[in-house]
Amino acid sequence: MQRISRRNFIAALLIVLVWLGFVISGSHALLNASASLTGNTLTTGSAGLLISNAQDPNPSLFDASVNGFSLSENPGDIQDHYFTLKNASSAGIALNIDMTVATSEQQLPLAAMVTLDVVPVDDSGDPLPNATAAGGTLNALGIGSHVKLSGFIPENSTQRYRLRTMVAQEDTQPNESITYDLIFTGTQRIT
Repeated sequence: MQRISRRNFIAALLIVLVWLGFVISGSHALLNASASLTGNTLTTGSAGLLISNAQDPNPSLFDASVNGFSLSENPGDIQDHYFTLKNASSAGIALNIDMTVATSEQQLPLAAMVTLDVVPVDDSGDPLPNATAAGGTLNALGIGSHVKLSGFIPENSTQRYRLRTMVAQEDTQPNESITYDLIFTGTQRIT
């Protein structure tokens, strides 16, 4: 009888074990099952901002755009008008408000003499505590500057604002007229 070397014995044993592993793994079935979650849709909400030019502190009609005010002022006059912004967002978000003044007439002499002042107010027309007015002359504001209004509009809420127009006492141009748009932008407030 011939002796097998230890080395050959270990090699043969490894071959047999590997072969047995293939035989055993191939001879029994591994059961499995799967499940699917299909048709998933993610929809983000959108910011929605509406405006009302009603002088009433609790207006019921809001739109994306409304006609502004037609003002007749003399040098030194100050007039207040009110408008209300509504957070009509489809998502539960608060809105920070920015204001832009658009006018193609900022070079007119009157543009340097008219100052706009916008501030959030309560139902009686008084500025809110800690509210700061935003504004400036029409020629400064009409150059595409953005002015951040103080405060924010919470979800599903409204905020009333006072628009104060002031004509400088130094204005000496009779029968001059200027047209401008106030554009308000609501941006999601990160809390």
